[in-house]
Amino acid sequence: MRNKRSPLLAVILLFAVLLLIAAPLLIRQSILPQAPVDDSRLIEYRNPALGFRLLRPEVWEISEDENLILSGVSENMDAVAFVPKDPPNTFLIMYVQTLSNTETLDTYAARQVADLQNNDSQMRFSLPKPVKINGLDALETEAISNVNGEARQLRMIMLLNGLRAYALTYFGPVEGTARQR
Repeated sequence: MRNKRSPLLAVILLFAVLLLIAAPLLIRQSILPQAPVDDSRLIEYRNPALGFRLLRPEVWEISEDENLILSGVSENMDAVAFVPKDPPNTFLIMYVQTLSNTETLDTYAARQVADLQNNDSQMRFSLPKPVKINGLDALETEAISNVNGEARQLRMIMLLNGLRAYALTYFGPVEGTARQR
């Protein structure tokens, strides 16, 4: 059972390391005056190979480079990242994991939340609550962290489709247009 959780735990640890490295850059860029970014125009992103599509802000960049996102975490996990060009303190990542056996959404979500809570970030995630995504049952959890005095939200929406598990992860401001998306 531990092997199933290892890829997500490794991704969370990688995220924590990247956040520690990026924090000084985030602070420096938040101090400098910046022009507002118009992320109101949404366009569709499709990935037939991974079996999902979503609306994303047109000005956000896409990274389908698994080595950059997952760095060889697992053969059963794929990821696509969506990042605004400026400022770089918000992102969405769609994780797609091929499961080795069928499980329920509740057991999958419980396993993911346990992995999220059992890492060095010490973030406390909410109990997963039900949501609907295009008419399909999904579960959502979230946590608020403090990054250099600024409240940041980590929100994950999990959905199962057969032997594929999808986890859409948002990291960014607690308020504002990114959260509304």
